[in-house]
Amino acid sequence: GIFLNNPKVVLFNSCTSALTAAYQIAGIKKNSKVISTPLTCVAANTPLLHLGAKIIWCDVDLETGMMSLKHLEKLVDKTTKAIVVLHKDGEPFEIDKLKKIIKRKKSNAKIIEDAAHAFGAKYKNKKIGNHGDLVAFSFQAIKQIHTIDGGALICKKTSDYKKAKKLKWL
Repeated sequence: GIFLNNPKVVLFNSCTSALTAAYQIAGIKKNSKVISTPLTCVAANTPLLHLGAKIIWCDVDLETGMMSLKHLEKLVDKTTKAIVVLHKDGEPFEIDKLKKIIKRKKSNAKIIEDAAHAFGAKYKNKKIGNHGDLVAFSFQAIKQIHTIDGGALICKKTSDYKKAKKLKWL
């Protein structure tokens, strides 16, 4: 918590478990519209399928390998429950631009960050873990910092943090 400047940290056995909890906290269930990227580990999107979400694939920006903001602009609407952004190879996604899109579209979409490869990265002089609603990190064997396996969920809201602690044990 101190390193990330956010004390609302819940440790999990994997990033997949942390993402699953994030999806549940965001209220994703059968037929929830969730925008995600196909260019990520399958473990990021599989929990969405298990929850019955309707995944809307966002095109990938050829320069960054992350979601295209231009395509996101077309996809986000009032029915969007969540947007799962990937911080690719330690490079942060442009979350401030995504927040502007969400506001412009009058959406209440939660921003869920897959930060599996971005532990310690900064965006706008703030460490990843302080921008979106829910942020999942991985400590799997090939990550910058590893514990053989493991993950963490960082929550913006205290109520989400309390839910994450309960979900961890279920």
